[in-house]
Amino acid sequence: MYLLPNITIIKILEYILNDKCCIKDIIYFIRKFTLLSKYTNINIISKLRCDKLVTLPDIYDTNTLKISCKTLYDLTMKYKISYNIHLVVSIHSTMIKENVSAISVSLEKESFDALEYPNVKYICFGEMSGGLGYKIPKELKNVYIALEIPPSPWDKIKLSRVFNENTYNDIFIFENEMEIPKEPQWIQSFKGSNSLTKLSFYEVIIDDWLLLILVEKLEALEHLEMNQISINSDSDIDPMDEVLLKMSAKPLTKLKRFSVSYENSVVLENVLAFIQSTKAKEVNLSFPKMTSNSDSVSINSPVIDNPRITTFNCGVSKLTSISTINYSLLHNFKDMSHMTNVIAIIHCDKSLCHLATSFVNVTKLSITDCTEDYFANSQFISKIIELNPVKLVKLHIINSAVSDRQKPSSYSRISQALKQKNRSLTRLSFSHMIIEDLIDFIQSNHPTILSLKTINLMIFPSSLVMKDVAKALQSNRTLTALQIDAVRDKSPYNLYDCIIDILSVNKNLVKLSLPPGIHSIPKDNHYCDFENVLKTHPNINLIVIPSSLSMKGYKELHPLLEKYFVKSIKPDRYVFPTLNM
Repeated sequence: MYLLPNITIIKILEYILNDKCCIKDIIYFIRKFTLLSKYTNINIISKLRCDKLVTLPDIYDTNTLKISCKTLYDLTMKYKISYNIHLVVSIHSTMIKENVSAISVSLEKESFDALEYPNVKYICFGEMSGGLGYKIPKELKNVYIALEIPPSPWDKIKLSRVFNENTYNDIFIFENEMEIPKEPQWIQSFKGSNSLTKLSFYEVIIDDWLLLILVEKLEALEHLEMNQISINSDSDIDPMDEVLLKMSAKPLTKLKRFSVSYENSVVLENVLAFIQSTKAKEVNLSFPKMTSNSDSVSINSPVIDNPRITTFNCGVSKLTSISTINYSLLHNFKDMSHMTNVIAIIHCDKSLCHLATSFVNVTKLSITDCTEDYFANSQFISKIIELNPVKLVKLHIINSAVSDRQKPSSYSRISQALKQKNRSLTRLSFSHMIIEDLIDFIQSNHPTILSLKTINLMIFPSSLVMKDVAKALQSNRTLTALQIDAVRDKSPYNLYDCIIDILSVNKNLVKLSLPPGIHSIPKDNHYCDFENVLKTHPNINLIVIPSSLSMKGYKELHPLLEKYFVKSIKPDRYVFPTLNM
């Protein structure tokens, strides 16, 4: 019998150990493996190191953890654990404070002293009263300070304490109405902040004068996010147009990421001017309504040539001036060879095909097609697949116009391009596949695609059911990750029978997520069959368990999966999980 070297076993166990994010999980892991043998304890377990930040419970309770403060300290020192703590109350044991790297402060603590945590690198204040104007002691260096501002009475807040104290590196303002009177003295004296590198607004109502000052004076910003933002203004010009014009005339030189979603109409030419001039590498734009004084010919003309942008995310817009419903900013790029990640909602048509040849450096492409006739105008997608760009490894295709009651036409054109001409893709995500197409693709054993995700699998009255998918998977030798989200399966299908049937034959799968089915209740024999399958399966490490599983069933199945180091995700009843496939 061949024995693995100790160093290999240590690396494997460290990989498993560092997958734990809570101290309770680490305690469970250590207790489990220290029972193996005295040799293992001395030569392997004692040499493990935890490199990942570990969360300590809000209220450290030795009764809950079932260990003493001294044992926690010994465990911390032995495995070199660094902690992320939520500072609601003081930690019962002061012995591990040197191992605290990140702190979240959500209540006002007059006695909070960062010097108690000499190795802290990150502090987040969760309320205005606790963190506003907090000064980091000079003895602590390289500490990243974040401030989260929930709904607050802005008329009682001094802007100077928020934006120009050179205290914060990251400010996140959410669900706020920043409607405050102008402070002429502050406006005149405001010079910006040298430390603030990230500013995020989410569902915020803000006055135009304040937003314009911030985008002009906060020159150290690397990340600027304005999601679902509303802007108060008395001007005849839309305030977002003013923001775009100001950022075009004087771009933020350190900006790396810019994100905005805005419901009011903006001028197309102002958007194009911003895209052309921005220094950001990542640009995410959602402008559902735009207007333009140009005719349709000039609107579609390629005018953007900004090689700095590597990630571009855009939706479709309604151009009110020419009654165009699905206008994409992709039309305006001269070249996209500098892009590595493109996420776009488009109306797929022949007019975009010229861009396909420029996707030579794209590694991830996500296309949401709003064409009502399912991929009837799929020349653009097929062209990209046929060109086989060697760097494109992830492709996500979603059709937003197909309803659950509408049977889509076969995606045979795209499928043929994938099977015959593409040898670079490793991850494929597709929506509204019909079961016949899914089975055909699984049986094709595509040589490079390792991960397949289907969103809204279409199962209509047919001779094929989920059991046929399981049968196809038994003979598949290439996929390592599969996620299927079914919306129409009225067949008598038991998820647990299906998983056991697949994994008893297919030894390549690492991640598996199947739809629950209407008869998916584990029976007594399933637990024994699961154990027999997991004993002999060398690769599987994640299985999704449906939310419909009873607590009794979950308590039976979860420990069994943990025994063989298989993660089990129990998703929300109405939200299908997104696996990192």
